[in-house]
Amino acid sequence: MGPYVISRLILFAAPLMAGAPKPPLASWEGLVAAGGGELGKLVQLDLQACSRPTTWEPFLTRFVPEEYICLSAWSDAQLPWLEEDYETPLAVVFARRGSPAARVLAAAKPHERLTLACIPRSFQAGNLWVEVVLAHKSHWQLTEGAVLHVEKALELLGREAPELAREQLERALAAPLPSHAAAAIAGLLERCGESGSRLASFRRH
Repeated sequence: MGPYVISRLILFAAPLMAGAPKPPLASWEGLVAAGGGELGKLVQLDLQACSRPTTWEPFLTRFVPEEYICLSAWSDAQLPWLEEDYETPLAVVFARRGSPAARVLAAAKPHERLTLACIPRSFQAGNLWVEVVLAHKSHWQLTEGAVLHVEKALELLGREAPELAREQLERALAAPLPSHAAAAIAGLLERCGESGSRLASFRRH
């Protein structure tokens, strides 16, 4: 790890420092689309934890199970209240066993949102292999409860019960949602006939 990356990590780990720059924010889809173009570069990823795989194909990567732990996660392009997205989390990241990042990944519960300082290490056969070097839990969370409320709202919309669906969506909006989730729920509220002024009151990061 070069001195430039180390200096950026120090700044990422000290968010209270005035004017401290952070690694550039990236999306999982953007990194995949770039292929190998971002290899070796420190980036920030915001991901929603899903599960901890214990086996994978290490012959394609340096991340052998004896030395690394793995976390599968939903990207911000995914909405886990949709069955297809829920069943196929796109992101898979790794952290070296015993590191502070590994402890955060190991403690992450399903649906917890994490802010990660990552370095894409390799890209082979369409697979992106990313190492997490620092991690912390985000204030903005798409909680399991919020997901369940939206699932119920979708069921109620399908039964043509928009008033009941609106109640479920407003309960979901009580969580400190990240912006992509809040925007998606706002769209569902519009289907329920919710007013624009009411939607404007829900401010999210």
